[in-house]
Amino acid sequence: DMCVVYRVMAMLSAGTRVFQELKVHRVLDLFTLCVHQDYDGRGLGSKLIEKSVEAGVEEGYQVASVHATNSITAKICTRHGFRIVSSLDLTTVADQMGIDTDLIPGDTEVKMLIKELDSENSKPDPQSS
Repeated sequence: DMCVVYRVMAMLSAGTRVFQELKVHRVLDLFTLCVHQDYDGRGLGSKLIEKSVEAGVEEGYQVASVHATNSITAKICTRHGFRIVSSLDLTTVADQMGIDTDLIPGDTEVKMLIKELDSENSKPDPQSS
């Protein structure tokens, strides 16, 4: 249910003052990163993030934001210079939100990551893996 997704994302973002602290007014929200399982492990997720960040820089966005619902997305984003600013373990709000965490494969922690955008830091970190 998309309503639950939006409520979880609102909880994840609650209390963060990242954008006020960074004094930005243009935020590139990278909402969903999906690669079909037949194409896993080919670097397509990384390429999607890279191209999205490049487009954000070209369009004048100051910060990119991602709500990562799995550890793979968080790892890809971290490799591209994003940093975690908030996290929420869904098991702590499952009853309140009506979430069956048994249906979630893998990690139940969702993370909010951000990256300040400019031409120098829009490329992935070659030291990360």
